[in-house]
Order: sequence, then structure tokens, then C-alpha cells
Amino acid sequence: MYNQRILVIVAFSFLGFKSLFAQQLVARKVLSQKVEMLLPSEFKQMDMNTITLKYPNEGGRPNEVYTNSNSSVNFALTHSIKKTTASDIRKYADELIGLLKQRGIIVSNQKQAKINRADFFIIESIK
Repeated sequence: MYNQRILVIVAFSFLGFKSLFAQQLVARKVLSQKVEMLLPSEFKQMDMNTITLKYPNEGGRPNEVYTNSNSSVNFALTHSIKKTTASDIRKYADELIGLLKQRGIIVSNQKQAKINRADFFIIESIK
């Protein structure tokens, strides 16, 4: 058996999505049934044709996307077997923060944390 880390970065924009967070959250197995996460009950898995259209950069295309009914809010997930270091997590977080800021989203808080002996980076944002 090999040692594997899974990096999950989730960024929420709370203003404008009140109805999204009023929904019931349901546990879903994602990333080929390897991870369980809570998603709004409305969210469905996006089909590969839509993923290809929405994320045209093949090298940066997520493996799985879960989306609301009009595809305006997405949880894009990518699984990599490459080991991730704490410095990698910071690099990925900085890239995500840069993308959020380009879209006018304010990053209100950011921190690196150890959860169940795994390194995570937590980003809080406001639109």
C-alpha cells in the first residue's frame, strides 16, 4: 500500500449564494469514490462534454465537477497521485487566491492547518 495525500481546497463566496447555503447538505462520494464531502442537495455531477466546454485548458481541467442546476456555482475537483508537500499546498493556495482576486473576490482569511495529520490550506472569501 502506498502513502497518499489528498489536497482539497474549497473557496466559498457567501454573499449572493444565500439560497445555496440554505439547502440541505448531503454526503457524496467524490473523486472516484475515494473522498466523501458535503454538497448542496441540488448539486449534480457535471457531464464530461460540459466540463470540456467550461474548462477548455486540457492540462488544467478538473477530474470531476459538481454543479447547481444552471452551472453557475461549481465544485471542481482534481485528484493527483503525486505526493503533495506543505510548500506545494501554499503554492496551490496562492494560485487559487490569485484567481479569486482576478475575479473581484475578496479573500477575507487564509491559513494553513493540520487536520487529522494532513496539511490543508483554508481560504475564506466574500464576493
